[in-house]
Amino acid sequence: MKVVMYRVKGRNDKKGLISSIYLEKILFLSFVVVFLILVFAQVLLISPSVGTFAGQKNTPEGRMLGDEEYLYRQGKITIELLNKKADENIKVLLNGDEVSTFESNSVSLDVKNGDVIEIDGSTVQEPVEVAIIRKSDNISQECISSGITVDSEIKLLAHIRLVDE
Repeated sequence: MKVVMYRVKGRNDKKGLISSIYLEKILFLSFVVVFLILVFAQVLLISPSVGTFAGQKNTPEGRMLGDEEYLYRQGKITIELLNKKADENIKVLLNGDEVSTFESNSVSLDVKNGDVIEIDGSTVQEPVEVAIIRKSDNISQECISSGITVDSEIKLLAHIRLVDE
């Protein structure tokens, strides 16, 4: 937007007009120069080789939350082999991931609401009985089972449901 002001004086009008045009050109030129410097700096920072030189890290800062550690209430259960001694071929699966083996006769797990616990006995030769023998107070009574028999298969042991205390 250009504002034109007229003065009705003598011939000194050219001096004011020239100084306003000169100021306008300086402002416009400084804007263009600063804009080009900013664009150039952004282009340099995008380049990986210049980014490492400038001290920019490509890795996220901080520590990642491990297994949603503070987002959910947890409970604790103990699973035990009923008719057999410790066997490392029998695996405990939590939500489909192997979390433990029966190196001893019992295994303790930290669980949260909605977890699915399965027993993988696909490598054992004879049937194995497994049961949840202990649970924390905030886990529903339905999770305690009389036991399941696993014979060369993956079998569901429990679906964890936490109750309000």
